[in-house]
Amino acid sequence: MAKKNQIGIAACGAGLGLVLIVSFAFAQTATPLSVSCSGVASSSMITWTASTAGGTAPYQYAWSGAVAGTSSMVSATYSATGTFQAALQVGDAATSTATSTCLATVTSLPVTSTSTPTSTPGTPPPPPASTSTTGVTHVNPGLRPRLEIGPLGRVNLRGTLVTVASTTFTVKSWGGVWTVITNASTSFRRAHERRANLSDFLPGDFLAINGQATTTALTIDARMIKNFSLRLTPVLERERERKEKIKKIMERFDDRIEKRIEEREKQINKIEKRFETKLKKELEDRSKKIEKELKKIQSRDD
Repeated sequence: MAKKNQIGIAACGAGLGLVLIVSFAFAQTATPLSVSCSGVASSSMITWTASTAGGTAPYQYAWSGAVAGTSSMVSATYSATGTFQAALQVGDAATSTATSTCLATVTSLPVTSTSTPTSTPGTPPPPPASTSTTGVTHVNPGLRPRLEIGPLGRVNLRGTLVTVASTTFTVKSWGGVWTVITNASTSFRRAHERRANLSDFLPGDFLAINGQATTTALTIDARMIKNFSLRLTPVLERERERKEKIKKIMERFDDRIEKRIEEREKQINKIEKRFETKLKKELEDRSKKIEKELKKIQSRDD
C-alpha cells in the first residue's frame, strides 16, 4: 500500500511538472523580429546577405538602394569603384517588419581587353528606381558628364555620385573620380530648383556641382550641388504644381492691388493739391477783404 502511495505521489508530481512546463510554455512570448545585412565584394561584384532572427517564419525580403531583390541573398555587379549602400526590409507571417542598411566597397574592377581614355568616365551603376519616405523618386535623367574650369578656378562639374558622406562626396566624371567637399554654406537642390535633403542622395544619382577648385588634384569646394535624379512622386508633383499656380495667382493679385493703391494715392494727392490751392486762394481773398474793411474804418476815424 505504501508503494502504491509512493507511485501515486510520483505520478502526481510528474503530472504537476507537466502542467508547470506547459504553463511556462504558454507564458513565453515570441522573440521580436530583427534583421541585419552585410555585403561582401569580390572584384566588381557585391553579394548582399540578410541575417534574420525572431519573428514568425516565413520571411519576405525587399532590397533597395544599391541593389534590388526579394531573397535573403542577392548580388549585383558595379562598373565603378566606391562604397555602395543597400537598404533591406523584412516582413514575417505575423505582419511584423524590420529594416537594416549596410555598406560594401568595390576597390578594383576587372581588367578588360579594350582600353578607354583616362578622361572618359566609366558607366555608373543606374540610379535605383525606388521611392523614399520623403516623397522623392530616383530616375535616370539621361544627361552626359561635363567639366568646365574657369581661369580663376571656378568649376562646373556634372557626373555620377559614387559615394556620399556627411561632408564629402565622390563623383565620377571627366578626368576620373572627383572629391567634392561640402560645408555649412553649401546648398543642396533637386530638379526644378527646389531644396533637397542630403539623406535622399544615393550612389548612382546624377549631380551638378558648382564650386572652386582647390590645390589638391580633382578636389572641389562646393557652393551648390544639384541632384538631377531626384523627382517628386506623382502626388507631390501635382501638389507642387498646384502651389506654383496659387503663387502665380497671388503674385498677379498683389500686382493689381499694388497698382490700384498707387492710382488711389495719386488721386488723393491731386485732391489734396486742389484743396490746398482753393483754401489758399480763399484765405488770400479773406485777408484782402479784412484789409479793405480796416482801411475804411481808419478813414472814417480820421
